[in-house]
Amino acid sequence: MARAGLAVPGDLSVAGFDDIEMDQFGGISLTTVHQDAPALAARSLEFLEERIGGLDASGRVSLLTPALRVRDSTAPPPREHR
Repeated sequence: MARAGLAVPGDLSVAGFDDIEMDQFGGISLTTVHQDAPALAARSLEFLEERIGGLDASGRVSLLTPALRVRDSTAPPPREHR
């Protein structure tokens, strides 16, 4: 962002998904949405085992709650000057 003349998070907030490590890309501590990969894998295996066991799980929905990990790449919007 520095090459574009923008400061993160001063001029622009940036957020990612899947909790990737951005330190390798210029030291940005990226705000991100984190998903629990082990829980996702476990749930997938449960569904697979049920399917192998003959249970028709089509249409079954399972939701896992993601977590927002706020780091240094986001900030509140600037106050409007009145």
